[in-house]
Amino acid sequence: IIYSLFYDILNSTQITAKELFTDFNYDPENILSVRCNQQNNGIGTNGRSWVSPPDLNLYMTLGISFPSSFSQFLPLFPFFTTSVVHRILEKEYNLKSKLKWRNDILINSKKMTGVLCQSSGSSNDKYLSIFIGIGVNCNMEANGDLGSTSIKEETRRNVDIEHFYNLVLSEFDQEYHEFLKFPEGYSILLLDYFNNHLAFKNEIIEISNLSTED
Repeated sequence: IIYSLFYDILNSTQITAKELFTDFNYDPENILSVRCNQQNNGIGTNGRSWVSPPDLNLYMTLGISFPSSFSQFLPLFPFFTTSVVHRILEKEYNLKSKLKWRNDILINSKKMTGVLCQSSGSSNDKYLSIFIGIGVNCNMEANGDLGSTSIKEETRRNVDIEHFYNLVLSEFDQEYHEFLKFPEGYSILLLDYFNNHLAFKNEIIEISNLSTED
């Protein structure tokens, strides 16, 4: 079951999802989804903010109860989620994007999608709580200062954000339950998929401001 909640304005879908999840039924079959039209304090990786203007993009967080017996697969969730969005961009919009290790989607080296994965709980709990923030630039203009682009910029057509959101929910739900059935085998296929679409593969890159955070 997917419990989908929509708000016009939030400080952060990630924070709201965490607050609501305390009253959520802990069942790996269920998914909580929080989406909004505008974020005042969108959260990116490494403590960065996520620019979230109104009426233009997709801002959402998924909350799931993940069996702690599968905790060794937790680091795969950024790969899992970006691959879900990547497939939608390719199938629905014919966009040839690349996956940046391990939670961004790029087109022509410009960022279109970011994923933020956070978890809580311990191995002594039956379930771990996982919160997956997804931001997709749908209709905003490209921003050279931020190095970003959008689906509209790349396709020259407006994106129905509601439709895109439903595609993400459907694809995530389907793939997540496949993952729960065969986590070991799915993990191998997932990493192969990521490797086949990896940005900057076999290129020399310079890394600055190195952080251990997701």
